Amino acid sequence: MAGPRGARLLALLLAGLVLEAALVVGLLVPFNLHALPRPLQPGESLATILGEGWGGALHFVVPVLLAFATYTVGWLLLRRCAPRGALVVVLAGTVLFSLTLLPINPVGAQDVYHNIADARTYWVYGQNPTRIPPGHFADDPLARQVYTWSGFPSSYGPLWYQLSGAPLPFSGTGVRANVIGQKALTIIFLWGSTILAALVAEGLRPGAGAASALLLGWNPLLQFATAGNAHNDIVMVFFALAALYALVRRWWLAVLPLLTLAVATKQVWLLVVPIFLLWLWRRPDVPRRGLALSLVLSALVAVALYAPLLAGHGYAGLAHESSHVISSPGALLALGLQHGLGLSWNTATTAIKPLILPFFALGYLLLLRRAASAPDARALISCAFWVVFLYLLLAKWWYWPWYAEWVVALAAPLAGGPTAPVALATSLGAMLAYATYYWLGDSFALQNIATALAAFLPALLVLAALGFLAWLRPASEYSGYRSRDEQRPAAR
Repeated sequence: MAGPRGARLLALLLAGLVLEAALVVGLLVPFNLHALPRPLQPGESLATILGEGWGGALHFVVPVLLAFATYTVGWLLLRRCAPRGALVVVLAGTVLFSLTLLPINPVGAQDVYHNIADARTYWVYGQNPTRIPPGHFADDPLARQVYTWSGFPSSYGPLWYQLSGAPLPFSGTGVRANVIGQKALTIIFLWGSTILAALVAEGLRPGAGAASALLLGWNPLLQFATAGNAHNDIVMVFFALAALYALVRRWWLAVLPLLTLAVATKQVWLLVVPIFLLWLWRRPDVPRRGLALSLVLSALVAVALYAPLLAGHGYAGLAHESSHVISSPGALLALGLQHGLGLSWNTATTAIKPLILPFFALGYLLLLRRAASAPDARALISCAFWVVFLYLLLAKWWYWPWYAEWVVALAAPLAGGPTAPVALATSLGAMLAYATYYWLGDSFALQNIATALAAFLPALLVLAALGFLAWLRPASEYSGYRSRDEQRPAAR
């Protein structure tokens, strides 16, 4: 192990150990299920557990900053040239970090209890969770644990409800067992996503797999969101990365059905479908018959998955969710209109949408045009990354920290270029947003301002430091790199 490569591998091991220590001290010790065995009650939060003063905030923020510092060091060690054995270390670290956070209470959000109740609605009671809220089953022992949004149905894709029932045969009606089951389910998809990201990266640029796996698997936000809080975004990420792997391998028939599975987990992935569809249509080496068959298969998958839930006025929760404005740049504008023009909050939040949406639409169209002429898969993925980032910045009125997973998923296969530091900064800001949201909750205005700034300012500062190169010329990061498949002659 002598030499520069051996030194980098040792440094990577050290970074992993420091990251593990930060997760243990910052999250496992204060939030483990032995010390905190019950669901948080209304009014309880990270702040009430760690302390509502600056001491409690620092108890959370300092380990988070340490975790992201070592995570960044790990990426810097691998982004140019990964030493032999680095991928094994990265994958082992991913597993270790997940198992470390598996036994913590899901203190970052209460969504897991709603998801457990929805799984029982679908699998135990045979009802539609997009129409029937957990509160409908008042006598269910697990539905009673849903303290937030219990009167509202959820609005995930049908594939999630089918997958979320996997832990039920093993978890019974115990609260802790069901929480662990949901966390284990998302951990499995995190591990699978990490492997897929490495495979896609290797197909795009041989030798980039370790850096790609680290960007996803060692990301403290993704570990906290999955192993810590069981958010289901990682399931969407898994199928999105599977679609990218099919694209890199030129399995054209599978690309669109896999994207459909991602959409059928969370509908937000519809944003990137036109990007990929247009690129596939413009490629001379994609057989038109194969593309048409892929579209037909996607339609069949969508009908098979959605038809049962769309019957009977399904997805009633979508309109409710879209009406909220919180912790986002849109919320900043709404606050400005509310206080500057003396508008009510409801009027201000309604007024911001026609003001902001044209800018998002313009950016989306420009990126769609760029994707149509993208020279290779890397440029295509970059366009999709900026679409999702722009959506979070401008058009996602109701922002929660775990949404940052979406941009990390698209940055990880690229491994380098401007997308990686922007995704890293976005995920750091998302973790810091937990602190502003929970420790500044006494003032609605201050909470929204601080949380929106914490979530997006780091990424915007990175973009400024890069001179907006990634935004203006996303394909420039790929000069000199061509995937193994791109180097083959076009199919005739």
